[in-house]
Amino acid sequence: MKKLEFAVIALAVITLATGCGAQPQKIDDGGLTPEPTSQVVSTSGEETGSGEQTYDQYVTVGEIIEIEAGKVHVLTGDIAQIFDVTQESLDQVYIGETVGIEEIEGGQRVVPFKIKDFSVRHTNMGHMIDLKTGKVKTLKEGDGEVEVAIDVEGQEIVSTYTGKIHLVEGNTYDFDLMSFGDGKPFILDIYDPASITSMTIDKLIREDNGNLTIFAKDADGGEYYVPTYHAVKNFNFSDLQVGDQIDVYVTLLMESFPMQVETNKIILK
Repeated sequence: MKKLEFAVIALAVITLATGCGAQPQKIDDGGLTPEPTSQVVSTSGEETGSGEQTYDQYVTVGEIIEIEAGKVHVLTGDIAQIFDVTQESLDQVYIGETVGIEEIEGGQRVVPFKIKDFSVRHTNMGHMIDLKTGKVKTLKEGDGEVEVAIDVEGQEIVSTYTGKIHLVEGNTYDFDLMSFGDGKPFILDIYDPASITSMTIDKLIREDNGNLTIFAKDADGGEYYVPTYHAVKNFNFSDLQVGDQIDVYVTLLMESFPMQVETNKIILK
């Protein structure tokens, strides 16, 4: 039953990374690093249009899950829709960004929709996501799965994961939790504070498929290639600028140049 319930949760969450935050793995890829596939873009942080943004001024508001020529796929709640939009507007948005579909003369365009409060998060089914700090009590490995028991404020919470996770018994992590209303929390994702690397944004790259990739440097001059599409974020894409300071929760590090990072959380300072 736990496996079934967790599978339902995994499908429901639209803002969380897949897998768990943990001690980063290091992989030597022989110095092979993918080249950026499109132009460097700047983000001014200016809102499209004038005045305060409201939901009712748009055809829909949701998260971009796919971009193709002249079309954008937007997930609103648990409903995915495809909209024909101007290519000019499409070139200014990213996969994973919250946007509005706006009616204009002769068609539609897609514009960034700015979220004001990132501390309140829900799954696409409307369940509240609660961020808590806790300690890993036990890890039990089975056939292709791991059962994790954690202590959060004296309460034991158990969840089953499939695939590889990299946790240490006795270590403290941050956990995204939710419940179906029966008072029984489930672990949605795990973030390791010990994996944080502080960086300064050097370039913002919009890949051909619409993903936003950050090129950044740490305090020692180390250079990083940080895709954003699997990460929980506390910023609007349209507000992000070169020179901004970010904390990146590193879940996988490829020792190339620049170093390639996988992350499930990026925090704008």
